[in-house]
Amino acid sequence: KATKVVDRYQGMVKGYSGVFRLGEATSTWDADSPVIQRESWEHIKDEDIRKAAASFMGEIWQVPPMFSAIKHQVGGEKMYDKARRGESVELSPRRISIYKFDIERSLE
Repeated sequence: KATKVVDRYQGMVKGYSGVFRLGEATSTWDADSPVIQRESWEHIKDEDIRKAAASFMGEIWQVPPMFSAIKHQVGGEKMYDKARRGESVELSPRRISIYKFDIERSLE
């Protein structure tokens, strides 16, 4: 019976949380791989971060990263499987909506 309402749930607003570290970059754009680049970040002010977050608000176009679970149109293979083999596929931008973007400071 629940399969009849799956589409309704998949279309609901989703919430995500994450952590970012200023001045570090990885090849997969996440914390699951080693840091490949470090840059100075001390010059970045809290206001700079707030402005950057505000630029994401509303409807924007986003190109998903290769290391994502999005399935490729040809063959239905997940993009991160292709990326791990060193393959690259040009992904089309997708329209997304961001309604809220909270920033909490951590000194870890």
